[in-house]
Amino acid sequence: MIKKFKTLTKFSRIMFFICVGILVTSITLLCLSGVLDHSEQMVSTLVFNTVQSLLMIILILVPLFFRKATHLVIPWPIEIIYVVFCSLCLICGEIGEFYNRIKWWDSFLHTLSGVLIGALGYIFINTIDKSNKNEIKLTPIFTSILVMMFVMSVGYLWEIFEWSADELTGSNMQRYLESGSPTIGGGVPLVGHAALADTMKDLMLNILGGLGIAIYGFFQMKHDKKGLTTLALEPDIDINEKNIIEVNATKEEENVLEEDKIESN
Repeated sequence: MIKKFKTLTKFSRIMFFICVGILVTSITLLCLSGVLDHSEQMVSTLVFNTVQSLLMIILILVPLFFRKATHLVIPWPIEIIYVVFCSLCLICGEIGEFYNRIKWWDSFLHTLSGVLIGALGYIFINTIDKSNKNEIKLTPIFTSILVMMFVMSVGYLWEIFEWSADELTGSNMQRYLESGSPTIGGGVPLVGHAALADTMKDLMLNILGGLGIAIYGFFQMKHDKKGLTTLALEPDIDINEKNIIEVNATKEEENVLEEDKIESN
């Protein structure tokens, strides 16, 4: 696992250790809460920070789990953008309370999420296009349309997740509360048109970000230029070499057994 951990980008490893530091600090302060006489609000904050930092650690390790499960490597620019996005959401947004302090923070992240999801859509399509078994090559315009559909679908599913989280935990992810913490709730629920404003705004910003990456990708593909939207998942060289060695070793063993059988006859 340590060897695989080193395959993460340097930025991912730095963020991993920062999150571990936050996690250890939060747990330590929780254990000492009785001695330090923390308030109930402080204890709740420490518990929240513990959960968020642990979630961030898991998210940073997702590329490793993906690599092990699929034997495919995520391109490093996408890994960095992904970890940056998760850091902006959890470390800055949740733990740093940027959602509460900066009014446009949530809108900024929803726009950025459209860009990231769109880039992932291009990667999946490019990976299929580069497959030896795939004989159909998609045109730039059709690829961009598929990417936009992918962005809108993921954005729609995310809004369902936000609504579900608010219903189950009493959080305020959809900003349906007029007052109160964006993550804990406790405010007065909005009604009518105002209650729909955040959901519709998030969907439109998500589409805007996806549209931006789709237009960018269209011109990159049309002019055959390399960039963010021309990346693809690459085979894990270490795993493939290991498999080749194992296959060759098995064949050699079979040949030796076959030769011994012939000699004995």
